[in-house]
Amino acid sequence: MPCTDQKPSFQKRRFLWACALAATAALPAAALAERFPERPISFVVPFPPGGPTDAMARTVCSAIACCVFRAVAKNTRFPCSPATRSAAVRAAAVLP
Repeated sequence: MPCTDQKPSFQKRRFLWACALAATAALPAAALAERFPERPISFVVPFPPGGPTDAMARTVCSAIACCVFRAVAKNTRFPCSPATRSAAVRAAAVLP
């Protein structure tokens, strides 16, 4: 039965360090691969304009725009069914 408290061989440790270094070097490239977001954010509001939900949506949109430094477009979808709202969100998520 092999002893469990043996240290890995020098070559094995060297290989593990090389793998860790390669993975660490690849992380910044993956983070810079795509900037978020490249186009304006679409904020879908499924309630009528002029109501309290619309006022809250405007406040949230301006707060999001300040945080991410991008334009936020508020899209009011009313009257509509849940299926129509889902379709509006799906259409807004499609990249050009």
